[in-house]
Amino acid sequence: MKHFSVKLIQILGTLSITFVLQAIPLNAQSVKPNSGESYLEQGINLSEQNEFVDAIEAYTQAIKLNPNNALAYYNRGLAFYHLRNHSAALADFNQTIQLKPDIAVAYKNRGLIFMYLEDYEGAIADFTQAAKLTPNDPNVYVGKGLATVLERNIAKAIPDFNRAIELNPNSAIAYFLRGGAFSELENRQAAVQDYQQAGRLYKKLENRTSFNRVMAIVRDLVPNCYPNCNRTADNDSIPTDTDLLAAARVSPLIANLSDRISFGEKILINQLDKPDKQAGVKAFAAGDFTTAASKFTAYLRQYPNDPEARIYLNNARIGNSKSHSIAVSVPINSLTANALEILRGVAQAQTETNRKVGIFGRGLKVAIADDHNNPEITRQLGSILGDNSNILGVVGPFSSDAALVAGEAYRKEQLVAISPTSTSVKLSNFSPYFFRTAPNDTIAAQALANYAVDRLQVKKAAVFFNSKSGYSESLKTEFLAAFSQRGGSIVTAIDLSNPNFNATKSLAIARQNGAEVIMLAPNTPMLDKALEVVNANRQKLPILAGDAVLQTKTRAIGGKNALGMVIASPWNSLDNSQSDFLRNARSLWGKEITWRTALAYDATQALITATENNSTRIGVKQALSALDFSANGASGKVKFLPSGDRIADVELVKLVSSPRNQYGSNFVPLPR
Repeated sequence: MKHFSVKLIQILGTLSITFVLQAIPLNAQSVKPNSGESYLEQGINLSEQNEFVDAIEAYTQAIKLNPNNALAYYNRGLAFYHLRNHSAALADFNQTIQLKPDIAVAYKNRGLIFMYLEDYEGAIADFTQAAKLTPNDPNVYVGKGLATVLERNIAKAIPDFNRAIELNPNSAIAYFLRGGAFSELENRQAAVQDYQQAGRLYKKLENRTSFNRVMAIVRDLVPNCYPNCNRTADNDSIPTDTDLLAAARVSPLIANLSDRISFGEKILINQLDKPDKQAGVKAFAAGDFTTAASKFTAYLRQYPNDPEARIYLNNARIGNSKSHSIAVSVPINSLTANALEILRGVAQAQTETNRKVGIFGRGLKVAIADDHNNPEITRQLGSILGDNSNILGVVGPFSSDAALVAGEAYRKEQLVAISPTSTSVKLSNFSPYFFRTAPNDTIAAQALANYAVDRLQVKKAAVFFNSKSGYSESLKTEFLAAFSQRGGSIVTAIDLSNPNFNATKSLAIARQNGAEVIMLAPNTPMLDKALEVVNANRQKLPILAGDAVLQTKTRAIGGKNALGMVIASPWNSLDNSQSDFLRNARSLWGKEITWRTALAYDATQALITATENNSTRIGVKQALSALDFSANGASGKVKFLPSGDRIADVELVKLVSSPRNQYGSNFVPLPR
C-alpha cells in the first residue's frame, strides 16, 4: 500500500497518542493500606511517572487480592502496551472485557493491539463495539477506518473517516488517513485535499514531524507542483490548493488500468464474489465460454439482481461469434450502489437485444470499466477503451466532473459517450462526441424554483452545495438564476465540503437570514452531509433537492425528517408503471427500479439504435446527431438536441409516508 505499509508503526504510534492511553484512576475514596485498592492506586501513580515495570508489579498485587478487579487488569494492560508487550496487553484487555463488557476504552485499546498483531478483523470488531458504546468518540472511527484499510477493504473505510471528521473537524490523523485511503483508491485530487488539511492542522499543532511527513507524501503525489511547492513547504507554509490541484491534473499514467476493464474475464464488484461467479470468470478467461455461461447461469439463479454477472453471461453466450461491442464506465468501488443501478439498465438493454436477433444478427457485447468516479482515471480509461477498435460507444461517465475531464479523450478517439447521470450545464455543447439522457441542471432548477414560488409561495432560500463538485455548483448557479427571475433571492449559500461544516449551526444562520426554504444541491459523495441538514431541520423549513438526493439512503437515514421533501427527478417508476421497460425490469431484477437504471437503459438503447444505422464510430456519432434520430427508451423516445442534451423534462416527486414500503416512505410524483 502506497502510504500505509511502510509507515504502519508510525501511524499506530500516532493513533495511540490520539487515543491518550492513560490509566483509569480510582474513584475518590479512602483506601486501606495493603488492600487491592492501595496497590491499584500505587500502580496508577507509577504509570503516571512512566515507571511501567514497577506499575505492573503493583497491578499484579492488586489482582492477587481481588481477581475480579477489571480496573487493575485494564491499567496493567496499558502498562504492558507502553512496554511494547502486546501479547500480555491483549490478555489483560481480554480479561477486562470479560469482567466488565461495557468499558468502551477497553475495546478501543484492544483494537489498537489487534492492529499491531495484524488481526485486522478483530480490530474492526472491537472498534465497532466501542462505537456502539461511545458513538460520539471520533477516535473509534479513526481506528476502525485504519483497520479496514489494512484489511484491504479501502473503499469501506471512507465512511468511518468521514464520521471521525464530522465529529472532530480538527482531527489531523483522520484527514491524514483518509488522504491515504483516497490515494490507494487512485483518487489523487481528493487525496491531495485531505493531505493539505492534515498539513494545516499539524502546523497549527506545531507538530513539525507530522507536517514534514505530509508534505513528503504530497511531493510524491504531485511531483509537477515542485520545486515551487518545495519552496513553499520549506518555508513552513502549505502549498495552495490551486497550485496542487492544477499540478495533479498533469498526471502520469495510472498503473494497471487494464485491470479495471472486463468483458467477463475478471470480477470487478468485489462484494459480489461467489464460487459460481468465480468459476464463470475463470472459464471465460480461458476461452471456455460454454462452461462460463453455465456457471454464470447457476450463479444468477441465486443472485438474480447482479448486473455484472448478467452482462458476463450475455457476453459468454456470444463467445467468439461476430458481435458489436460497447462499454459502460461506472464508479464500481467508490459508489457501488449507483454503479449497480446503471449496470442494471445496460444489462437489461443488452439482454433484450440479444434475446431478439441482436443488431442485424450480431450479438451485443458489453465491457465494464471501473472509473472510480475519478476524473483522471476516467480520462485514461477513455483512451484505453478507444484503443479497442471493436468498441463503438460508451455509456457514462457517472459525474459531470469526470465527463468534463474525460471528454477530450473520447473526442480524440472519436468514441461517443452517452452519460445517463451527468447534468452540469457546462456539458451542453461540450463535445460532438458527448450526449446525455438526463435533463440538464437548468431544467431541474427551473422546476424547483417555480415550485418554491408558485406552490410554497416563498422568496428566500438557503442553498447547501459542494464547491468542489461541478454538478453541485451547476445546480446551485442555475437555481439562483431561476429563483431570481421569479423574484426570489438566496440569503445563504453554505458549502458542505467545508471541513468545519456543522448542520445545526448552518441552519441557525439560514433562519437568522430569513430563509423560508432549503435547497439541497449536494453531489452523491456529499449526500451524508445533506442528510445531516435534513435531520437537523426536523421539518421546520420545506426542503427542495436535486436528483443526487434520490437515493435509498435518503429514506433510510432521513426517516420522518425527510418526509415532504420535493426533488427534481429525471424519471419515476410510478409515472411509468405500465411500461414494457418497467415490467421487464421488475422481472429481471426483482427490486425497486431507479431513475439511474432507466436512463442507463435509455443510453444503451440509443447506442444500439445508432449502431443499427451505421456500425462504425463515426457512423454512430452521425446517427445520434441527426435531427430525426429516435430510440425507444424507458419512458418514451430518446432524442437529442444539437447540444447533446436530451429533449426531455423533469418531474417533481415528493417523499411521502408509505407504511407498506420497507423504508416507510416513497417518492411520489406531484400533480403536473
